[in-house]
Amino acid sequence: MAQNSSAGLEDLLQLNSLIVIGRLTINEPSRDVWLAGEVVSLSTLQFDLLAYLACQAGRSIALDELLREVWGVEAGGTVNQVDCCLKKLRAKIEIHSEDPAYIHKHHKRYRIATDIEWWKIKLREEAVTRL
Repeated sequence: MAQNSSAGLEDLLQLNSLIVIGRLTINEPSRDVWLAGEVVSLSTLQFDLLAYLACQAGRSIALDELLREVWGVEAGGTVNQVDCCLKKLRAKIEIHSEDPAYIHKHHKRYRIATDIEWWKIKLREEAVTRL
């Protein structure tokens, strides 16, 4: 009986570690990512970038912070390192990587949409499509 309770608690802890933004689901402990229920295969660096942004959804994050926290670079990193990883990541999670719904860049700052923002964008797109 204790094993069933323990398994239920583990399932609950696993469920609470999910980050959901629109149709994107991220499980940090298992390092799994799904888009609309389909598994997305990411490199370690792509997952680390996605998870870091997702844990702070809605917050604009400076290039220096990403280089320090995701790449482990104190100084001397370049925007090209981040942009190259971001381009590959967008190709895997965005429907239109040139017009992203999830990860946005403005100057040298990066942010991922919150779940509410993502759904508002999708509802607006659907309304325009119906016109």
